[in-house]
Amino acid sequence: MKILHIEDNAEIVEPAKLIFESAGHTYHYTLDGKVGLQAIRDDKYDVVFLDLMMPEFSGFDVIDTLEKENLMKKQTTFVFSAMTLPKEQEDKLLRQGVHSVLRKPIFLADLIKKIDLIQVH
Repeated sequence: MKILHIEDNAEIVEPAKLIFESAGHTYHYTLDGKVGLQAIRDDKYDVVFLDLMMPEFSGFDVIDTLEKENLMKKQTTFVFSAMTLPKEQEDKLLRQGVHSVLRKPIFLADLIKKIDLIQVH
């Protein structure tokens, strides 16, 4: 699968790159929400991993923009948060087209199993 990871923490994406590529996936990442949004507009990804709490342009901003531009269904989007979201906020994300809301930290091996179960768009 072709994966895009939008995450502002380089300590997370570098090990993830090694793990996902060793599992046979194509893995791209960006440390900036606006750059990630443009990547989704410009290319086709099967899966997007999206950190919610990023400075300047958050994961919430990415999702809101993708929804307005009718691009949420273009890929399967998993969002990550280090904090527990209120149920109303999590439900809104799911209504907007997010596949799953996952709490950090998450084991990458578990994430690989989860994405291997989804169907490619």
